[in-house]
Amino acid sequence: MGIIGFRGITAQLTMVLTGLLVSCLMQRLPDTVNVIQHVIYYTPVYMIGIVASINRQWIYDAFSGRRSLLLLLVSAIFWWLQSCVFDRVGSYHYPMFKYAGVDMMLFQKVFFSLFLMVFLHRFELFKSVVIKYIATASFALFFVHGPLIVVLPSLINRIGGVDFAPLGLLGI
Repeated sequence: MGIIGFRGITAQLTMVLTGLLVSCLMQRLPDTVNVIQHVIYYTPVYMIGIVASINRQWIYDAFSGRRSLLLLLVSAIFWWLQSCVFDRVGSYHYPMFKYAGVDMMLFQKVFFSLFLMVFLHRFELFKSVVIKYIATASFALFFVHGPLIVVLPSLINRIGGVDFAPLGLLGI
């Protein structure tokens, strides 16, 4: 018997979907002060990565060829719902217990990530020095991307006067 009476993929999906439900209702803080809220918000995303890695062959088989476009379509539907129907751009940022709607960007990014996983699978055996370097540096880049997003626009504005407002449309 597995976790809570389930076995294998059923237990994994139950945990991931429950976590995603909590995350999309709880949302993120505008600042990084509440570590517990961020851990709760991002844990299901990490769990999706683990489950997708464990079951990657099933995912590759299920979404091979043009069926991968279904993942892209679902991602686009979540983008459309959040941006056009609910008139929200970017991630929702609210305190832990303040309800402000469902954060659909979370689902959009999950389905888009699964699409990229399936799409990029065909390049797994491709050898590239640049891609290998990026993969090697990716863990370190994760830890510096937050401060870079805050510092770089102000530095570039001082140097060249570049307007970074359109980047808000990308949801960053």
